[in-house]
Amino acid sequence: MKTFKEKIKTYSFWTGLSASVVLLVNAIAKCFGFSIDDQLIEDIIMSICGVLVALGFV
Repeated sequence: MKTFKEKIKTYSFWTGLSASVVLLVNAIAKCFGFSIDDQLIEDIIMSICGVLVALGFV
């Protein structure tokens, strides 16, 4: 069984976490009458994960 420190070093953890955060922000945004494009969300998630990989966190 993986510890939390081992889990945060995986690519799937960061993509899942960032996707969850972006979806939460999108849900809150809908309450205020605007939405975020799905392609933009995907690009943001992949960019964040790419930076984490490049920096050696993942």
